[in-house]
Amino acid sequence: YTRLRLYVQFFILLLGAILVLTILKIWRQKFPLAKCVCFAILISLMALSYFNVDGFIARENSRNMPAALKEDSDGMPEDPMGYLYSLSADALPGYAHLLLDEDFLDDTAFRQYQKYANFADSHKNDFSDGLFPNELAKDEDEFYATLARYQNTARYYQWRARNIFSLYKECKNNSGDLRSYNTGRAEALEFFTSHPEFLEKLQSFQAQDID
Repeated sequence: YTRLRLYVQFFILLLGAILVLTILKIWRQKFPLAKCVCFAILISLMALSYFNVDGFIARENSRNMPAALKEDSDGMPEDPMGYLYSLSADALPGYAHLLLDEDFLDDTAFRQYQKYANFADSHKNDFSDGLFPNELAKDEDEFYATLARYQNTARYYQWRARNIFSLYKECKNNSGDLRSYNTGRAEALEFFTSHPEFLEKLQSFQAQDID
């Protein structure tokens, strides 16, 4: 599910209701079509405003969805949950339980990137095949390809941490808003406050120095 798909489905349902009203108008000439269409649109918009679109997307998309990152053929990170992190804080309760996954909290990409980056800085003027330990790479091309892969993954982890931490701050700043109880933001805030180690991990990811 995405926002676009849900809004399109909602609009199709609204058009279907208007079509039914139009048919009633054909059968009964005195039927107040314009008034009923206005009421249908008004009620539909009110229902859509109350309905937590982002929360529904998060709940449905997070079912049986792993939090682990994958890579495409070019070594770029592919996250099956990436779209959820771009949604508003309303979506947090729908996937908060997945944030404690070990793969999500794994900082291996940062450590590996720093290892390769430090090696590149210390040998930037005298690279040769013999300088590469076997555990790093066989040659310069493989070394830089691996470095780029870890860098891309670390950058994505950092972007993800910044997004989620900004959602946490949004929930915290709007904790007194009545909307927070309708959309479940109060529940999301409770999740963060009950897992301070997770917040510390997010902050450590944000503080990483990635060139």
